[in-house]
Order: sequence, then C-alpha cells, then structure tokens
Amino acid sequence: MPYLGSEDMAKELKKALCNPRIQADRLLYWNVIQRVIRHMTQGLDMSGVFMEMVKASATVDIVQKKLIYLYMGTYAPLKPDLALLAINTLCTDCPDPNPMLLDWL
Repeated sequence: MPYLGSEDMAKELKKALCNPRIQADRLLYWNVIQRVIRHMTQGLDMSGVFMEMVKASATVDIVQKKLIYLYMGTYAPLKPDLALLAINTLCTDCPDPNPMLLDWL
C-alpha cells in the first residue's frame, strides 16, 4: 500500500466504514475500526471519520464499543458539534447492566 497522509487515510477509511458490503461482514468492519484506532494512536488525524465511528458503536461487541468510546473521547474536544450528536448513542448504552461498558465515564 502506498503511503497516504492522514487526510487521505481518513477519506479511505471513511469510504470503507460507509461501504454496505464491509458493514455486512463483521470481520471486515472490525478490521477497518481497528485500522482507525491504530492510525489514531500513531498520531494521524482520524477526526474525519467521527460520525462513522459513532454509528459503528451500535454493536453488541463490548471490545468494539470500548475502542470506539476511546476514539470518541479523543476526538470529541476537536469536534464538539458532532460530539453533541453522539449523546443519544451514549444514552442508549447507559442502562446496560454490564459494568465494563461505561467504566470509562
């Protein structure tokens, strides 16, 4: 794969997260989410995929949810207007009986 800057990488990952074929394959979708988190931890700006990551948090996979919450916590200060839109998503997880889900709050 050729080297891509953070802007190009974010566009590529955004396309992948929006792709219905990838969304239908849990393993492919999980791999794209991991790539977003990996690039974020390497210092690349992945704020361009904020809404797609919020949508990806609608899952029963606790590990995926926690990674996405890590992502949202990192980029919410940079995207406060979009972070407000994520509140409904977070509120749906609040009544969850699993204490591991919201231990990051």
